[in-house]
Amino acid sequence: MATTPSRSPRRRLRVGLRELGLLLALYLGYSAVRMVASDDFMRAVLHAEFLLDLERPLGIAREHLVNDYFHAHRWLEVAASFYYAVAHYLVTAVVLGWLWFRRHSFYPVARTALAVASLVALAGFLLLPTAPPRLFGGYQDLLAQTADVGWWSDHASAPQDWRT
Repeated sequence: MATTPSRSPRRRLRVGLRELGLLLALYLGYSAVRMVASDDFMRAVLHAEFLLDLERPLGIAREHLVNDYFHAHRWLEVAASFYYAVAHYLVTAVVLGWLWFRRHSFYPVARTALAVASLVALAGFLLLPTAPPRLFGGYQDLLAQTADVGWWSDHASAPQDWRT
């Protein structure tokens, strides 16, 4: 039985390389936006406080409860920090790879969802830079408190000079 063109190894390789190129372009675009985005920490804190002020009357400002619970359980604190440090890169790559090789029919939807979600998030990052609560007081900085057990630093994704 002859191999159909859509299933030929050469075509699959070509499509795979195109997909890797698209994902690389998405990552490079993500990195470029992060480099040109505002690093005005006080503006980011003001945006965060504004959002928390909106969440409180709606009863959805739960970060403090979750933060305190994780801090009270060291294993959970470390696991959450590990997840935060690797999920964006490792989990995304593993899931996309698994879909590509094992559930190929679902891959295009997942890739498109990732691209759209990333673009929306980057637009938010550019238009409304927001500091995470751990950086402006009243919260435990789980990443800083677990930096001794992982490869992540005590500033994680925060700007190097956020404390100055």
